[in-house]
Amino acid sequence: MSQQRTFLEEIADALIAEGGEDLGKVKLIFPNRRAGLFLRRALARKIKNPVWAPEIYSLEDFLFQYTDVQIADKLTLVYEMYSAYRKVNPEAESLEKFFFWGEVLVGDFEDIDQYLVEPDHLFQSIQTQKELDDAFAYLGDEERLVIQSFWKSFMPQAKGDQLHFLKTWRLLVPIYQDYRMRLTDRKLAYKGMVYRSIAEACNADTFDPVQGDSQFWFAGFNALTSAEEAVLKYFVRETNARIFWDMDDYYVRSGQQESGQFFRQYKEDTLLGKTFPAEIPANFEKPKDIDAVGVSLEIGQAKYVGERLEELAKDPSWVPEETVVVMPMEHFLFPVLNSLPEGVKQVNITMGYPLKDTPLFGLLDAVLDLRKNTRTKRDGDKAFEAYSYRDVLAILRHPYVFSTVTKEASSLIYTIEKDNIISLDKADFANAGSFIKTLFYSEASPLDHLLALLNLLYDSLQENQPEQADLEVEYIIKFHEQLMRLKTLLVGNEAPDVTLFQKLFRKVAQAVRIPFSGEPLKGLQVMGVLETRNLDFRQVFVLGMNEGYWPAEAATQSFVPYNLRKGFGLPTFDQQDAFYSYLFYRLLQRAEKVTFLHNTSNETNLKGEQSRLLYQLRYETVHGEHIKYKSLSSDVAISVPQPILIRKTNEVLARLGEFLVTDDESSAHQRLSPSALNTYLDCRLRFYFRHVARLYEPEEVQAEIDPAVFGNILHHALEFLYADFIEKKGSSEIEKSDFDGIRKGVPEALQKAFEMHYSLGTGKQFKAEGRNLIAQSIARKLTMEILKNDESYAPFEILGLELDELPLDFQLTGERKVKLKGIIDRVDCKEGLVRVMDYKSGADNKVFYGIDTLFDREHPKRNKAAMQTFYYGMLYLNRNAVAEDIKVLAGLYNSRELFNDNFQVELELKAEGSRGRGTLVQDIRPFMPEFADGLKTLLDEIFDEETPFDQTDDLKKCKNCPYNSICHRD
Repeated sequence: MSQQRTFLEEIADALIAEGGEDLGKVKLIFPNRRAGLFLRRALARKIKNPVWAPEIYSLEDFLFQYTDVQIADKLTLVYEMYSAYRKVNPEAESLEKFFFWGEVLVGDFEDIDQYLVEPDHLFQSIQTQKELDDAFAYLGDEERLVIQSFWKSFMPQAKGDQLHFLKTWRLLVPIYQDYRMRLTDRKLAYKGMVYRSIAEACNADTFDPVQGDSQFWFAGFNALTSAEEAVLKYFVRETNARIFWDMDDYYVRSGQQESGQFFRQYKEDTLLGKTFPAEIPANFEKPKDIDAVGVSLEIGQAKYVGERLEELAKDPSWVPEETVVVMPMEHFLFPVLNSLPEGVKQVNITMGYPLKDTPLFGLLDAVLDLRKNTRTKRDGDKAFEAYSYRDVLAILRHPYVFSTVTKEASSLIYTIEKDNIISLDKADFANAGSFIKTLFYSEASPLDHLLALLNLLYDSLQENQPEQADLEVEYIIKFHEQLMRLKTLLVGNEAPDVTLFQKLFRKVAQAVRIPFSGEPLKGLQVMGVLETRNLDFRQVFVLGMNEGYWPAEAATQSFVPYNLRKGFGLPTFDQQDAFYSYLFYRLLQRAEKVTFLHNTSNETNLKGEQSRLLYQLRYETVHGEHIKYKSLSSDVAISVPQPILIRKTNEVLARLGEFLVTDDESSAHQRLSPSALNTYLDCRLRFYFRHVARLYEPEEVQAEIDPAVFGNILHHALEFLYADFIEKKGSSEIEKSDFDGIRKGVPEALQKAFEMHYSLGTGKQFKAEGRNLIAQSIARKLTMEILKNDESYAPFEILGLELDELPLDFQLTGERKVKLKGIIDRVDCKEGLVRVMDYKSGADNKVFYGIDTLFDREHPKRNKAAMQTFYYGMLYLNRNAVAEDIKVLAGLYNSRELFNDNFQVELELKAEGSRGRGTLVQDIRPFMPEFADGLKTLLDEIFDEETPFDQTDDLKKCKNCPYNSICHRD
């Protein structure tokens, strides 16, 4: 297959043919700068002797040489727009609320000027049919009907949202006029403003391009705005300028092909039509090798391209510069770069890397989140600013912070998570180092805060990683430049609050891109869709050929409704579709080998529908029957999770041995609790993970109360309540008359319990917010109900609260003893009855069906709470000599039944299948021998070398297990 000339090579040949050795008279204008760069390379390859080179411009550079204004950046335009808006609207909202639709107006005014629309006509308010007929009489029938269909909906009288629309609509002309005046006074402009000025001068024949003996050539244009069209027509008419249209006969001749829509219009134009060649190039329908590859997920597309490039790189004849990888969305860039093979030595990337995707943006934005979410709290008469633990941890864990002050950050993270600190203030960082202080202790404005942080980061990188931190330093410099520019812009304006400043900061970071360094004319070319304009490549890879990516989704944000945009000739998504369709066919027209990749997955946020452009290629072109279709997928073998079984090796037995009584005091603290035994009965493997392998769950801050934490808070509140009262009274005897005083202490006891959970230091008070307010209310209600029951039971004596000094060395079969422990919530006594009480805030009940069922893991109604309560009774009896005539009752204050009229604390023994009430257990001692036997059997099994740790068969028990992901049961 003979190699076709590229579009730029055709222009280079035309220049050489007409200009000979003096090309300096030609001023060649392209839509963008990149095409000019590639043209210079094409000329250099064809010209062997020194010659005067042509002057090459982008259209923007070419037109701006005829004006003395500077192009304003987007932020400046929005600020000037807001100033104009405030002038015409005394009731103007804040800049923060205006900012979004200020950006929309900037875009609308750009379009209005680019398409030479008279704002007085566009923004007029129509109220009667006569006004409607007269206002648009100058337009053609089609345009007039489209506009009239919009305004008729406002007749005979506007209502609802239409009134709000009209109120804003009437302000737009004075805003437009004042906006332009402000920019003119500052010698600033937006692109459309300059283009309109020159186009109007061209139409009025007052424009002077200072031609001399220059020849003007325009090349590669399509989808011209009205202003651009007026400029081109002027140069054709007045200077006999040449136009080189980058087109193909296939889509120009077909009236159904939207990609040729604009060329057909220009060809019919009396002036531009003369610039068309007698024979339009026909390259598109020449033979091509086209593959359409469906790949699941976008990363798969990048990997496929990497594999194909690896094959190409092994071919000595492969020319990387003649291969392009095109991606319609910038998020494909890094997967592609990470997939490039080592054989691809040079890469030219035309897509810049957005600042918003850098790690540094994440840190700076996190600091702004910290400031934005800061709340003023009061502790008595003292007010202080409180930070959320989430914001603090996000900053401390950021790679830049953690790597810079690793020891200090680690210590703070550990303290916050271990002590469950949900709220911090500046005082918590008063003794920190300079870096941490800059993060959390700054009194500066948000902008100056970020600048100070950037300076500190820069100094730190220069000091610690001077040679390895080039990229990070580049990030810092770019952000510093943009923030200083923003600071200059804000001079003379009201300082924005942190919310607005964060929006401005994000806009800047989104708009600015860090260019990739490299030689643009060497190596594999990696481009966005727009960058391919006017460039031709022999081998083309296109990723993301899915609907919504190419062509892109229609997303026109505008104040001008669709009908009015269409009627006045402003661009709509129809033109956008036509232009992107043109770029698609244009990319193919001189290519020899094309590979399209599209995603086949319809998962969330992924485009799974193949692009309609591929369907067009298949069904409407000569290439359709020759396209090779592939669908790549990995063979997914659904593996059945294998049972996990841990045998008791010497290492496992050594770990278990730490719970046995030995002479070694180093393991004296290792004791089994009743909750550990219940865990074993639920699932042996879970017991192994938690208590033998000690795979502890990571410490996490709990900002909201979960059921387990709620139970702990209730326990502590009741402990504080009775302990404080006993201390004040000087006696552990509780009388009925004491309860008025005890109830008064409930708020303080709950406050202490919550502050203990959240590790609030001296001088800080807990203030319930959100769901914690509900938790606090429920805890108070339960506490008051327990006191109500205690009052009816009084008088009684409290023998102990939260008793944890009750270790027990329990005899196993043989000579071994296992170390047990437990914490009893409360022990009280009255008239020959000792009550060992346990508080339960969950759904526990008191019914059990025999001691043996408490140790039967297969029993459907095994009562964990009853087993635990008997266990506590056993511990108490082991440590305390109780007279034979004294009954020992193990009871539950369970919230599930607490509010019943006939509430009892006693456990209830029922026969299997019985429907009536069971027997209340008034004394646990008769049950103790059987309980001890059951416990011994259980413990013998735990320490039996032949019994492995295996999984439960009851999957319901896996639902809330922290280790269910290990077993693949999550």
